[in-house]
Order: sequence, then C-alpha cells, then structure tokens
Amino acid sequence: MRILALNCGSSSIKCALIDSASGARLAEWHVEEIGRQARMRIAGQWRALAAHATFEQAATEILQEVR
Repeated sequence: MRILALNCGSSSIKCALIDSASGARLAEWHVEEIGRQARMRIAGQWRALAAHATFEQAATEILQEVR
C-alpha cells in the first residue's frame, strides 16, 4: 500500500508518497508561494504553477503527479 502524507502550511504544501510496508519514500513534492507566484519542486527541479494558484490547484497538481 502507498500512503500520501501532506503537510500544509500558510502558503505551502510539502508531501511524500510512502511505501507502507518498508517505510521508504517513493517520491516527494514541495509547493511554495501558493496565492502568489506558486511553484512546485519535483525531483529537485522547480516548475511554475499558474499565477496566484490556490491550495486546491496545487493539490490537484500533486495528485496528477502521484498517478
């Protein structure tokens, strides 16, 4: 089983996809500057999100990456 752990702050979301059997992190994402010039880090690379992206839009981007 895989678990998606989310930590939401005032303008950021940090999350990790974890294998429940081993406890290993399979992937990590970090979205910052939500509500302003939001950007997401995936595998060490930053990608801009829509200007003034909301938490809902950021979470949608994360869920698309999980698939």
